[in-house]
Amino acid sequence: MIHLDPSTLTRSLQVMLANGWIEEVAGGEDGRGMPLEATARGRALLEKAAPAWRRAQLKAERLLGTDGTGLLRKLSSGLMDSTAA
Repeated sequence: MIHLDPSTLTRSLQVMLANGWIEEVAGGEDGRGMPLEATARGRALLEKAAPAWRRAQLKAERLLGTDGTGLLRKLSSGLMDSTAA
């Protein structure tokens, strides 16, 4: 799971909306928010980027080892949990 500051998330979503990678869809239960979904263009970009992401993850695991990457995930999760409180 990715934890982002609300302003960072908003800026990132604005870029994705402007590039046509996501779109707002009807269906917000309480009317305060607008659900988002990936567009065909966004899904194509994700499919194109996924192999590079997997290679980067494998390289990190080779460099840090399974224990090192596990510890890094645990540390980053703990940091994010402490900033959310």
